Parts: sequence; structure tokens; C-alpha cells
Amino acid sequence: MSRSGQAQIDAWKKLGNLDPISLGRQSDLVNQTVKAGQTAIAQAKTNGDVDRALIAALNQLKKIAQPDLITAAQPATEANRAVASTKLGQAGQDRINGWTKVDHLDPISLGHQNDLVNQAVNQGQAAIKQAQTKGTVDKALIKALADLAKIAQPDLSFDYQPATEASKQGVRQRLTDLVADRRSQFSQIAHVDLASLTIQVNLLDQALHTGLGQVDGARTNGDLTQVEVQATAAINAVQEPTLLADFQPASSAQKNQAQVVLTKQADLQNEKYAAVYGVNQASLGYHQGEVALTLAKNKIAINQAQTVGDLSDRLGTSLDQLDNVGIPDVDKAHQPASADEIAKGEAKIAEVVAAKNQKIQAVRGANPREVEQAQEQVAEIQASGLADLDEVSINGDIDEVVANTTVAIQAVSDPETPWIYQVPSPAERAQAKTRLSQGAMAKKVNLAAVIGHDSQSLEIQEAQVDQIMQKTMTAIDQAPTHLDLVFVTTDGLNEINAVGAPDLMRSFQSVDQKVIDQAKEEIQKAGDDAKKKFGQIPGVNSDSLAQQMKAIDAIVQKIKNLIDQARTQGDVDQAVKIGHEDLDKVPVPNTNPTPIPGHDDQPTPKKDTNNGGEDSQRPGSTPGKVNPGTSTNQDQGQVGVPVATESISAQPELEQDGLSMENDTNQNQNQTQNSVLPQTSRVMKTIFQWALAAAIVIWSALTIVFKRIEKKRKNQKEED
Repeated sequence: MSRSGQAQIDAWKKLGNLDPISLGRQSDLVNQTVKAGQTAIAQAKTNGDVDRALIAALNQLKKIAQPDLITAAQPATEANRAVASTKLGQAGQDRINGWTKVDHLDPISLGHQNDLVNQAVNQGQAAIKQAQTKGTVDKALIKALADLAKIAQPDLSFDYQPATEASKQGVRQRLTDLVADRRSQFSQIAHVDLASLTIQVNLLDQALHTGLGQVDGARTNGDLTQVEVQATAAINAVQEPTLLADFQPASSAQKNQAQVVLTKQADLQNEKYAAVYGVNQASLGYHQGEVALTLAKNKIAINQAQTVGDLSDRLGTSLDQLDNVGIPDVDKAHQPASADEIAKGEAKIAEVVAAKNQKIQAVRGANPREVEQAQEQVAEIQASGLADLDEVSINGDIDEVVANTTVAIQAVSDPETPWIYQVPSPAERAQAKTRLSQGAMAKKVNLAAVIGHDSQSLEIQEAQVDQIMQKTMTAIDQAPTHLDLVFVTTDGLNEINAVGAPDLMRSFQSVDQKVIDQAKEEIQKAGDDAKKKFGQIPGVNSDSLAQQMKAIDAIVQKIKNLIDQARTQGDVDQAVKIGHEDLDKVPVPNTNPTPIPGHDDQPTPKKDTNNGGEDSQRPGSTPGKVNPGTSTNQDQGQVGVPVATESISAQPELEQDGLSMENDTNQNQNQTQNSVLPQTSRVMKTIFQWALAAAIVIWSALTIVFKRIEKKRKNQKEED
């Protein structure tokens, strides 16, 4: 008994943070209880009395309460935390409010210090909130108040801070450097007037002296900044020294006066040219043009003169250039004809002859005889012109002979151009465009008639037709001859007819082995998932499970057979859909009755097939409904036994066959149409080529006949 009491006292002492007075009081109570128990045990007469006295004493020890904790170790209440948090928040606000009464604080510094206060308050309140005892609450509050006290007052605005000697020295140095830079600039000016330089340098020194004195008197950063701005402006306001007279800028008045002098000299030059007797007008015009060009060019040069000396030099150069223009020639027409001029005339006639012959030979499809006759006429005219040149005496006669010979050569008629090489008329081009538009429209109709076509693919093919049509329309507008017009129109129609049929929709597309394998894998996985789900049903009846597994395998194999028979993507999709629907219709296997512990002889309760419970649920079913294809067997206590699994998917198979037949029809139509379009295009192209060849032959024959008639008519006129 004594050991139990001492153990309880030792356990209290190990707790820590106990109030000493409360610990002594509770320890005395333990000792009293131990002595009372020992007395009762000593007075016991039997072993049973001893046991009962011991148990009663131990129970009394357990009832003695634990000593109280010291105040700091006592649990903190929400009220304790709230009081401390409020006190801390008020202290932070008082800190911020005190700063607002200080003038000229820097806003950025004020905001930063306010943020530090709020941060310290938030951190302190977070520590208070996490404190578990009254002592830790007090410590968190004291620490947060100490952190607030450490936050310094915000800085004053820069302009109101006292100007330090370092700041003043910086301003002095910048002003001194500025004056030094300006003095250096002044001294580096080429051709500067030394007297003016001395005056301007003295002005710079005066501005610097004034600025330095003001820097010494500045008290705040704002005053110092203002002094620097004013002193800098005064230094920069000192003008540059002037240049020597010849190097001073030329004024607008001086440039205008120089241009007036140059213009008067040009007018005198033109009057001198016009006074030349028998002056050649072309030469006169040329020289007057040279005078005008020289005048304009030198006016620009004068206007670009930078200095007085430069202006004087440019005016002198301009007057010399006017004198160097020269004198115009006498009229060439009155000058004796020289051998060189006659040779030039012959060369001009030869150039005209070559150009005419080239034009004659350039006529496409011309009659060779007409070409020969035209060239013979040109040669006769050339010979006559050369003979006339041998008899001229003055240069004016040479020009006249050349001009007359040129007119006669150009008057020779060119050979007639065949129709196929003539330029098409606007009406003929419009007719070709109509044919092209009709062909494009017919092609679009054929494309749209493809059964089961994909609408997006149809739009692409129709856009290709439109693109070809627009390209051909442009080619029709640019066709230089009838023959080119026929060719570009035919090529355009052939390109349009060559545009392939649009792709079919998925349900009409042919199926490949990869799609079939993927569909089989999908239905196989669906069957495996259904069997796995059934097998995981708690207490599932093994016979019922085996029967439903067979039903699932039968559906999977049935759908795989349908997939193997599929001819289109639509057939495959329909078969997979039927498989998922049939798998969803397979009833959930029955479960074994659940025995109740201790009641093995209790009869098995019958289950309600319409109560929407777990046993009536299956994949895809609706709670409270009986699934088709199932029945109730009350004798065996089973629910949902399948009765007609062999008939599953009978109707879907008929639908599958119908889709295959329809797709066969579509494919046959597409194949027929695709084979007809290229054949029609080739037949039309062949017919057109035959017609064109026949037209050329007929035209050639008619041309020969007409030429013969015309020749016979000329011969008859000569005989008459």
C-alpha cells in the first residue's frame, strides 16, 4: 500500500510545471489515504477482509485529483489569445498612426515601414494563435511588441533631407566638368575668332563661379538640385564664339544675290546663241538646255554653300561652267552632204528593211509565197532609196530620202494571218468561258451524285474544280491566238474531269484487317470486363456464374463472327454496338443465401426480383425492372436464370446483312461513276482534237483555192 502511494506521488513530480503548494497538499492526502488503508488492513481478520481493505484503499488513491499546474503552464483559452492578439494589433496601429503625424516622409519608405509593422503584427498574432499555454501566449506577445519597437521610423523625402557635403561636392564636380567640356568644345572649333573665344570662355567661368557659390548655401537636397539645374542652364546658355569672316555662315540674302548674278549671265549667254546666223535649232535647243541645266545645278550648289568663302568660290565656278557650254552648230540641212552622212542614211534604211522583214517573217502560218512577194517589194524599195542617196548634195536631202523610203517600206502589206493564229475576240473568249463553266458545273453535279460521299471531302473536290476553273479563266483571258484559246480551254476541261471523286463517309468506307482486329479486341475486352465483374460479386452462385459466363462467351463469339463478315466501317461499328447492347442484357448471376451466425437452422428467405436490390442489378439494367430473357425459379431460391441465350443478336444479324447489301450498292455506283468520268473525258478530248485537225485542213485548202483565184484574177487584169 505504501509503495502505491509513493508511486503516485513520484508520477506527479515527473509531470513538471506543477504548483508546489497543490503538489504538497495532494501528496499529504495520498499519505493520509495510505495510512488509513494500512490501518484497515491491520484490523482485517481474514484474508478476504485484507483483500477488500486493500482494494478499497487503492480505489481511494485513484480518486485523489492531480495537483494543479502553475499559471504559465495552464492551457491558454481563446479569450487569452484574443486579448493578446487585440493588444498586439492596437500596438501596431498606434505605431503606424504615429508616423502619419510626421511631415515630409518619403511615401515609399513609409509604405515599406508600414508593411514591416503589419508583418510583425501578423507574425505575432500567428504565434499567439498557436500558443498552447498562458505562458507561451505572454511570450509571443512580448516578442511581437519587441519586434515592433525595433522597426525604425520612415525616412524623410529626399528633397527634405539635409544636403550632405558629399552631395555638394558631387554637384561642384559636375558643374566644373561641364564648364571644362564647353571650354574644350570652344577651343576645338575650326577658324574660330580668338577675341570672341576669350569673351565666351570668361562667360563660362562667371556662370561656374555663381553656381559654386549657390551650392555652398544649399541646405536640403531639394535646394541643391535646384541650384544644379539653374547653374547647368546658365552654363549651357553661353553661346559658341563666332568664326572668322570667310568661315562665317552664308546668309540667305547672300545666297540670293549670288543666284541673281548667275541668272543674268545665263540670260546673256542665251541671247548670244540666238543671234548666230543660220543656227541649227536642235543644236540651239541643246545648248540652251545645257545653259538651263548648268544654271539649275549651280543654283543648288550656291544654296548649299555653308560659309561666305564657300559661296564666293561656288559662284566663280558656276560662271566658268556657263562659259564652257560652247557655241551651237549651223543648221545641218544646209551643210554639204558628206560620205559619212550618206552612209548613216543607208544604215537607217537597212535598219527599216530588217525590221520590216522581221515583221513579215513573224506572221504565224503565213503563206510562203506571200512572204516572198512582200520581201521582194521591200528589196525593190530599198534599192530605189539607195540610188536616190547617191544623187543628194546636202544633208537635208539625205533626211528626206530616208524618210520617203521608210514610209514606202512600212506601207508594204504584211502576209495574211490564218484564223487559228489570229487574236480571239471578247465574244470568243466569253464563249470559251461558258463552255468551261458548264463543264465545271457538270463535274460538280457528278461529284455530288456519289452515294455516301463525305461532305468535307466533297467541298475539297469542288474547291479543286473551282480553282482549276479560275486558273483556266485567267489563261483564256491571256490566250494570244485562237489555237491557244482552244488548247487552254481543252486542258482546263480535262483537268476538271480528272478531279477525283470525294471520299466516302466512314459508314461507307471499306474495312481493313486492322479495324477488324481492333473491333474484336474491343468486344473481347467488354466480355472479359463483364465476366470479371460477375466473378467479383460476393457470394455468387457458381452454377449461375458459369451459365452467365457461357452466355457472355456466346455473345462475344457471335459478334466476332459478325465483325469478320463486315464489309464497311459502318458494318463494324454496328456489330460492336450490338455486342455492347447484348452484353448489357446478360443478367447478373444469382448469389448464395447468407447464413446468420448462431442460426444455422433458419430457413433461407426468398428474394424479391422486383425490389431493385443488389441481386436484381446487372450491367446496363434499371433498378426495379425485370430484365428480358430471365425468369424466377422459386424451387431453387434463384433469381434471374437466363432462358434464351441462343436467340441473342438474331435481329442485329439481319440488320448487319442489310448494311452490307446497301454498302455494296454504293460501292458499285462509285466504281461505275469513277470509271465513266475518265472515259468521257478521253472521248471528248479525242473528238475535239479530230475536229480541230479537220478545221485546220479545211482552212488550208480554202486558203490555197482563194490564192489561186486571186492570182488568176490578177493575170486577167494584166492581159487586159
